[in-house]
Amino acid sequence: MCPSHSGTIGTEEFEEATLRNARPLLMTITGDNTALIQAAEAKLREPAPAEERAKLFAQIGRWYRDRNRLEEARRSLEESLALAPGITMP
Repeated sequence: MCPSHSGTIGTEEFEEATLRNARPLLMTITGDNTALIQAAEAKLREPAPAEERAKLFAQIGRWYRDRNRLEEARRSLEESLALAPGITMP
């Protein structure tokens, strides 16, 4: 631990980390990935390298596909390909 860091985090950081960790569990339990899509879309509003943005768009496309929202899935996946055509997702 860095001497200048007390090892504690603020309430906002704690809430953000808690939500980030809970999202996959909530998705598994409810089958609703709306929160995941919203979180990824929020990240897209922030500056990021094209490769990172492409991965987010690809993931959003998969989540829309899982919800059978195929038009939104297609748009997101096309945006991903436009940003980084050679990107592959695991």
